[in-house]
Amino acid sequence: MISKMKEFFLKSVSRELFIIIIFSFTVYEIFKHMHIIAFPIVISLGIIYFWSYKKAIYIKYICRSIVKISQENLNCKLEKRGSDELGILAEEINRMSLNLKNMMEREKSLQRFKNELMTNLSHDLRTPLTSLIGYLYLLNDKNTSVKNREIYSKKSLERAEKLKLLIDNLFQYSKLESGEVKTELCNVNIVEIMEQIIGEMSILAEKSGIEFVKKYDMEDLKLNVDPYLISRAFQNILSNAVKYSVENSSVYVNITSDKKNTVVSFQNKPIQDLSDEQIGKIFERLYMGDKSRNSYENNSGLGLAIVKNIVKLHKGEVWAKNKDNTFIIYVKLRNDL
Repeated sequence: MISKMKEFFLKSVSRELFIIIIFSFTVYEIFKHMHIIAFPIVISLGIIYFWSYKKAIYIKYICRSIVKISQENLNCKLEKRGSDELGILAEEINRMSLNLKNMMEREKSLQRFKNELMTNLSHDLRTPLTSLIGYLYLLNDKNTSVKNREIYSKKSLERAEKLKLLIDNLFQYSKLESGEVKTELCNVNIVEIMEQIIGEMSILAEKSGIEFVKKYDMEDLKLNVDPYLISRAFQNILSNAVKYSVENSSVYVNITSDKKNTVVSFQNKPIQDLSDEQIGKIFERLYMGDKSRNSYENNSGLGLAIVKNIVKLHKGEVWAKNKDNTFIIYVKLRNDL
């Protein structure tokens, strides 16, 4: 019985030992070839970790930059790293930041313009309005003679006309400056427009002994312009020329054209020569240069500023020169607009 048990035990141990040996050999073989499999896996995991770590750092950098931009630090510019989705995102954020910055700067500029406009408006309206009220009181006085009534009536009308001109110019300029005005281009005869304006301005010119001299001989020159706006620009220039020319002198109007551009010039003999500094400022709003300009009854200081904005809308240029007691304003318009 004992011998049988020994035999059975030896057989069981041999079988278990055999299994352990086989298992050990198998494990040995697996571990023997494990380095071949493990090496590329470890390398791949390392690359993935390094790539993910770099992307995580870049994402944090983008988030910090967005926070700065949200705090109105619009000069913050993201560095573009690569051409993947994150790089495209950084580029779009930079573009958005730039657009936002331009919009805010324009808003600030418009706000400054409104504040300046209100300040100047209150001053410029108060002066002729106070004078107008004074003359109206005198007209209402029973002791005022008939002769004086005529004088005060004329003065009242002049002040009222100045107020109307000032309000019209302020309204027109504010619309131009704010970008509300859009050009309605038509193919029109620029010579015909000039002839009409000269005809309308002749009555005012004759009062001061001013003669219009046309130096152009063409009758037809078609340009794509906004007829109303370009007429307003030419009218403002001619009006200034009449106001500030020496009495009994001439205002010369010339039109020249080549393949690319048309240049309209207005030349007059001014009451007083302007310095280079003054010429550089005459197209600024509410600039009224010398004393002769400041003292003129119907001067709003916006006429040439309106001209500048209108010419700019037509993608043209306007500038002035003063030489040998001759003042010239040039308006250059594109033929291919």
